Amino acid sequence: MLAWIGGRAQGLANIQNPTSTMYVLTCQMKAPSPIEETFAVFENPDNLARITPEWLKFRVTTSGQVTIRKGAEIEYQIRLLGLPVSWKTRITAYEPPLLFEDEQAEGPYALWRHRHSFEEVDDGTVISDRVEYALPFGPWGDLRNSWSGASYAGSSPTGSAL
Repeated sequence: MLAWIGGRAQGLANIQNPTSTMYVLTCQMKAPSPIEETFAVFENPDNLARITPEWLKFRVTTSGQVTIRKGAEIEYQIRLLGLPVSWKTRITAYEPPLLFEDEQAEGPYALWRHRHSFEEVDDGTVISDRVEYALPFGPWGDLRNSWSGASYAGSSPTGSAL
């Protein structure tokens, strides 16, 4: 069982592309289990659908078993606005049991970087997520984010980690 600690979303200027805004979403959860066990749950692609917001209809489409390591690629399908969208991420950092990071290689975002960090505490493990993302279509993408960002930032504990 995960306990929701909190989360927030904010927009930042994107230096790389002045027509888009870089958004940052952070959240923390706490698991009453040791860091090694918690890390193993989060690094297993088969568990991603369980910890991704249900409304995304997330599923892994990579054929065969994926072993998480630096350079590994994972293919998914999600639903955005009810439409199926293919997505591929690449693991760009992998330091078990402390962190791993994935970045979009192909998909719906102009930029997507997601860092999963793990900290052992007296009664379990704190899981911290930091997602940096930019939407395509410049100001139109920013407008779309303003419609959905607040509801995502206030999502339930089961929908808080991507």
